[in-house]
Amino acid sequence: PDTKDGGPDGYHPARPIRGFSQNHVSGTGGGGKYGHILISPQIGLAIDKEGHDSEKAGEIAMAHYYSVRLTRYDIRVELTPTEHAAIYRLTFPQSEEAHILFDLGHNIPGDIAGSWTGGYLEAGEVKIDSENNRITGWGQYYGGWQAEAYRVYFVAEISKASSAHGVWKDGKIQAGEKTVAVAAPKERIGAYFQYSTREEEVVHLKIAVSFRSIEQAEKHLREEIPGWDFATVAAAARAKWNEYLSTILIDDPTATREQLTIFYTALYHTAIMPRDRTGDCPWEDYAGPYWDDHYAIWDTFRTLFPLYALVKPSIVRDNINSFITRFHRNGKVMDAFIAGRDGGSPQGGDAVDTVIADAYLKGITGVDWYEAYAILKDAAENKRLPAYREHDRGWIPDDLVEGWPPASVSKTLEFAYNDFTTALVARGLGFMEDYERYLRRSRQWENLWSSRTKSNQPGSRSFSGFIRPRRSNMAWVSYDPDKWYTWDGPFFYEGSAWTYSYYVPHDVHRLIQLMGGPEKFVARTKYAFENNLIDLGNEPSFLVARLFNYALRPDLTSYYVRKSMAHWTLDGYPGNEDSGAMSSWYIFSALGFFPVAGQDLYLINGPLFKKCTIQLENGKKLVVEGINASEENIYVAALTINGEEYDKNWLRHSEIKDGGRLVFQMAAEPTDWGKTVPVPASFPAPSIR
Repeated sequence: PDTKDGGPDGYHPARPIRGFSQNHVSGTGGGGKYGHILISPQIGLAIDKEGHDSEKAGEIAMAHYYSVRLTRYDIRVELTPTEHAAIYRLTFPQSEEAHILFDLGHNIPGDIAGSWTGGYLEAGEVKIDSENNRITGWGQYYGGWQAEAYRVYFVAEISKASSAHGVWKDGKIQAGEKTVAVAAPKERIGAYFQYSTREEEVVHLKIAVSFRSIEQAEKHLREEIPGWDFATVAAAARAKWNEYLSTILIDDPTATREQLTIFYTALYHTAIMPRDRTGDCPWEDYAGPYWDDHYAIWDTFRTLFPLYALVKPSIVRDNINSFITRFHRNGKVMDAFIAGRDGGSPQGGDAVDTVIADAYLKGITGVDWYEAYAILKDAAENKRLPAYREHDRGWIPDDLVEGWPPASVSKTLEFAYNDFTTALVARGLGFMEDYERYLRRSRQWENLWSSRTKSNQPGSRSFSGFIRPRRSNMAWVSYDPDKWYTWDGPFFYEGSAWTYSYYVPHDVHRLIQLMGGPEKFVARTKYAFENNLIDLGNEPSFLVARLFNYALRPDLTSYYVRKSMAHWTLDGYPGNEDSGAMSSWYIFSALGFFPVAGQDLYLINGPLFKKCTIQLENGKKLVVEGINASEENIYVAALTINGEEYDKNWLRHSEIKDGGRLVFQMAAEPTDWGKTVPVPASFPAPSIR
């Protein structure tokens, strides 16, 4: 449901329910989005925006089913979804004034969450077919995250004939009328049906939405909910969710209910965004793969897409093919793609590049990689900021930074990694000139390393060297390395120099040298964690705890990963869940290995559970056993892969993509496991595929 003060997804658990809109985002930051075609069952008729809010009781929320009692009206609302539709079961009290209200003006960025862009209905129309208990319509909406206007179409049917009906516009009821349209932007329109109901009489309502047309919405409704059997639809939804959640099965009699709830809630969140709208995209001449609602691939490239690459590679394949189509049609593939609209300034680098490179290096099939490389090449030559590309400088002077956010340092680091991953794909496809050039440019981040800069934190003065903003004349910019910068910078996007000084996934061994060698690196990183200088609740820090592996201290990786897992799940997520990003961070942490997105590399930390079975899409199974695994036994004492002893604290995707068995021996104290074979250096670049 939608509630007052609901945030970007429209819902606040402690606020009254305004109604039930048909589309939402999940776990995002930024401005709100969607929240269209609000349905409000009522006793009496209240059409004002806030005039029909109701307190609630008896709320039940599951992946496939939702139920609540609207106490203001004593109406029980139940609903269950399909891919593009939903069926509602409304249980009314005895009344001559039972109503079902449709509000097309309602939207989350304008009415619920608030957004710097606002949110409103630009155009639209509603038509009532009272003989068939049916209503159709469409709205063109502006606002929210990626504000450009887009259309949503709907078809709804109701199981009971109404005693009266009408439409309304801007607070004025037009009883008996069957059509209403928007004449000017920001008008609010809607419709209503009135019923005489017995005590506990059930009325069903089913509705389908489409981003393409009313005809497509009708097709969805006809195919997905042909009748009025609520229980059958709910059972099908339950089965579909159970199939997805069974992708990873935990077999651990010592696992607590809380641990299982956290894990499977996380897995549930990985299936919500981005969305597969194949067959329902706005392009009526296109029927190929179409994935939408990338709120920000900057959030999801690090963990969500690598999780898909392991368990559901077809999702990655289809997303990349969707990228290719967007590139041909729009001439660009932006990090944000919402409601069919490419746009927005990237929060950091060109995160789409990392998704493509990650998939290529992991051998995902079904993609024309030369077509995909055209996207990488375009980004490297045209999307990176001019100051970065000019003369292949490879870093962004702070006095030349352009656009939003004005984060010259964090953008430099992310562009450098984009160049590195692009270079690997170029090498694999035989574009050796590109390979050499982008590889060379990817090391220029070091121009922003200030070896003399120190933190002002007590006890940190023995550590020197931080990433730092610099001007085009090579003069250092004065800044506070301890300060956490917000989404509008300057210098860093949602982070500090402490966090971003660790973000060189392609050059970690060089970073360790710059920080004074392995011992100094370990001491400094421990200090950073113990003094809360690394923001583990945001994506740029995802890899930091794993970097101990590069210094041959996987025991510290295990310690800080497990500590982070416990700390950040005590009371929900640490901030925004970010479209499955935080959830997939947790899943990999619990499985015991973590991806370095954009490479075919995983860093090992050891499993949380005694046994997890991952059902791979190719029909194979990857079994991860944690002998003696528990909340206390967090350190890896030994590991075998398919029966062979394995002493590396890292592994390649090729070692697990076709299934197998990883058996960990876990211990309560640090061991010598994983302290002899270094993580491979990225320079010279590793062999490809």
